Amino acid sequence: MKTMFRSLIAALALCSAVTSHAAPASLKLSSSASYLPAIPVLVRVEALNAAGEPDRDLWDATVLLSANNGVTLSTNAVTLRNGLGSALVTCAGGGDFTLTATWDSLSTSRTLLTVTNITPTTVSGTLPGTTTTWSGVVRVTGNVTVPAGHTLTIASNTLVLLNGVASGTAGTQIIVNGTLNSEGTEAHPVTITCADAALRWGQIRHDNAQPSTYRWTSITRAGRAAGEGHTGQAPVVRPNNSTVTFENCNLTDHADATGTPGKIAYGINANMTFRHCLFSRARMGPEVQGTAVLLTNTWVIDMRGPDDADGIYLHDQQVGQEIKLSGCVFAGGD
Repeated sequence: MKTMFRSLIAALALCSAVTSHAAPASLKLSSSASYLPAIPVLVRVEALNAAGEPDRDLWDATVLLSANNGVTLSTNAVTLRNGLGSALVTCAGGGDFTLTATWDSLSTSRTLLTVTNITPTTVSGTLPGTTTTWSGVVRVTGNVTVPAGHTLTIASNTLVLLNGVASGTAGTQIIVNGTLNSEGTEAHPVTITCADAALRWGQIRHDNAQPSTYRWTSITRAGRAAGEGHTGQAPVVRPNNSTVTFENCNLTDHADATGTPGKIAYGINANMTFRHCLFSRARMGPEVQGTAVLLTNTWVIDMRGPDDADGIYLHDQQVGQEIKLSGCVFAGGD
């Protein structure tokens, strides 16, 4: 009886310690540095502790968003899970503006510049030569192929808009047989999304490709491609016999409330690395087979829909391959 009583006291003390942790020290607000009024912007918010890391003990919180200069936001709330969360926000009614995030007594702001005065570069088909650089606003009107031996570089602060479809599997694709390097920075990320807020584009396929790297890149509103894997839903990133690395990236908003259509990724005979990333609001997280996976300090949250809605689905790595998950958060799924 004494042992049971002591265990109960210890458990209650632990619960008290968890629920009475110190308040976050600051907020961090991340988004693209530029925007178009009709195209939703991925807004990511983190509640940071004194060490400058997401406050994992802040289980749930709602951060409020506001804008000035006559801009209206499609939503004014971001739900945090273990100190981190995001929302896809349409910013309408104005030009350059300041976006502010507020929680309790903490607030932080970021300036977004409109790029309505920039003429988009239109691309489709197979890229010629050995190198291509995309910058500014790029409108992808048909499938783009990066051939073997070719390197496509997406410069920081680039907005890539792909044609989408309302249903089916014919969304526009980027097919990588060479190398794709997305070189966003913390101050000026890259955004890859659909050209129409009511539609969804297809996927990025790395097929027998050279190694590719995505840094500080948000990839949203894809999934209108052929369904594959356990869920039968389209993967947004599809590496086959390829090595792909994501650092400080967001892969979000690829499924509606029913879990249709897209999941984050599906790797076969590949190597996939995700560092400091966010997966959210898709049919499920990455699914892999015969694939090495390194997933570190990554949040996998709010995967909803029938049949799985898993955070991650791992099986059948090859001999010598490693699957390692370290310091990650999995929260909110069906």
